[in-house]
Amino acid sequence: MQKARSTKYQRLAKKLCDKILSGQYPPGIKLPGHRVLAQQYNVSTITANHALDELLKAGLAVRKPRSGTFVAETTGKLNEVFVVLPDTESQDSAKFADYWSGIASQASEYDVQINSLQIGQFKKQLAGPAEHFSRKGILLVMVDDKKIFPILSKLKIPVVMVGREDTLFDYCACEDRRRACRNLVIAMHKSGAKHIAFLANRNASNHRQAEEGFIEAMDILGIGKKYICNITSNDPCWQAEEFLKTQPEVDAVIPMGAFLPIATMPAILKADRKILIGVMTETSSMLQLRETAIIAHYSQKQAGKIAMELLREIAQKKITAPVTRYTSYEILYPEKN
Repeated sequence: MQKARSTKYQRLAKKLCDKILSGQYPPGIKLPGHRVLAQQYNVSTITANHALDELLKAGLAVRKPRSGTFVAETTGKLNEVFVVLPDTESQDSAKFADYWSGIASQASEYDVQINSLQIGQFKKQLAGPAEHFSRKGILLVMVDDKKIFPILSKLKIPVVMVGREDTLFDYCACEDRRRACRNLVIAMHKSGAKHIAFLANRNASNHRQAEEGFIEAMDILGIGKKYICNITSNDPCWQAEEFLKTQPEVDAVIPMGAFLPIATMPAILKADRKILIGVMTETSSMLQLRETAIIAHYSQKQAGKIAMELLREIAQKKITAPVTRYTSYEILYPEKN
C-alpha cells in the first residue's frame, strides 16, 4: 500500500511550521500574507491560503481582522506530551512506574496533558503530518531505538531522553550512575571491604556507565585488580555463584540494575564467607535492602520531574545548547535495629 502524497498546501504549511518552531518566525510576528507566500513559493494564492488555514488549525497562528495572520503567542507552551516506552513495558510496570509518577506530577503542575504509548504505536503516529505534532513534546523513557532519531530530528519539536544518557540526543534527564557507583564503592571500602566485585550486564548502557564509576573509584583508592563479572547467562544466580567460587578473596559485591540484585542474592547469601552488598536504586524496591546493604539511592520519580522541567524549557527556548541533567543521590548505610 502506497503512502498518500502530501498536497502543495500541506508541504507549504510544513515549511511555515518549521520556521515557527525553529524560531525563525517568533511568537507575535506577522506572517507573510497569501499573496506574498504565493510569490515566494511559486504557488497559487488559494494554496497559500490553505497553508495558513492549516497553521490556524494547529494553533500555531492566529488571524486578526484587517491586520493579517500572526504567529501565536503561545507557541512555546506545550499542550500535550507523548511519554514513549519500550514495546515490552507499560507505565505501570515496576521499572517505569516511578518515572511515570514524576512525569505526571510535573505535568499536572504545568497543566499539560500526557499520554503514554509504546514505541511501536508511536512510530505509527510519526507517519502522520508534522503539523499534528505542533505544541507537543516527547519523553523517551529508556527507549533504545536508533532508527527513531532521524525521524524526530526532522520534526523539530522538544525531545528528552529519560533514564539513560544517549549521545544521539541533545537533551537527557537521568540518574548520575557514574558518580553514584563511584561513591558507593568508596563507601564500601570505608566500611572494610578490600576486594569489591561489580556484577553487570555490559549489553545495557546504564550498566556500562555504572561500571565506569566503579573503575574510577578503584583507581582513586589505588586498587589495581578490578573484579568485574559480565552476567550474560540465562541463570545469573548460577553465574554469580561460580564467579564467587573462583574469586575467594572477593568480600563485597555490587550487583547492578533492577533485576540482578534480586536474581543473584541467593548466591551472595550462601557464599562460604560474609560478603558486603552494595546496590543502586534502579527501582525504589531496592530500598527493601536497607537493613543489609549499602545503597546508592537516587530517584526515578525525580528523573521524571526533571525531564518534564527540561522539556518545558526547551519548548520555551530557554535552553538551546545540549544538556544532561542528573538527579541527586545519597549513600545510605544499613539501618540498625
